[in-house]
Amino acid sequence: MQLRSFKTLRTGLLVLAFALLAPMALAQMPQQGQNKTLSSSDVSDEEVQKVARVLITARQSTRQMQMQKRREIKKKYGNPKEMDSTKKAQAKREMMQHQRKVRKKQMKAMQNEAEKENMNPKRVRRIMMSAQQDSTLQQRLRKAMKSEMKNQKSQMGGGQGGGA
Repeated sequence: MQLRSFKTLRTGLLVLAFALLAPMALAQMPQQGQNKTLSSSDVSDEEVQKVARVLITARQSTRQMQMQKRREIKKKYGNPKEMDSTKKAQAKREMMQHQRKVRKKQMKAMQNEAEKENMNPKRVRRIMMSAQQDSTLQQRLRKAMKSEMKNQKSQMGGGQGGGA
């Protein structure tokens, strides 16, 4: 009996080690078709502003749909604290399906906005991915997004006020 549990434990540890190490090994493999990440100096201020406008517009285009779906699910299934496990699972499944649809629409909106800004959608995606690796580029992009949100708020009449 002792030997059997040791084999099971050893097999479990081996599977766990593989599950943890395989993604890291795959991440280190060179990806076909992907160029190196861009540094902050490779991206102009104009491109950063354009990417910020693209991201803000794409986010806003799908935000209303997300909020509407949350209201629908709450109305359909009731308060999450009062649901039984099957209702919770159904609500979660429905929300996940909706989120997949929203992500597709958001990607499509990003492509459309990138084209409106006369940018290649692949370039926009590459800048976004590079911003995750390069903290300076990430800071520039965040700053541009904040200023773009302020510009859009001021154009719409100042928003509701109050927040920081």
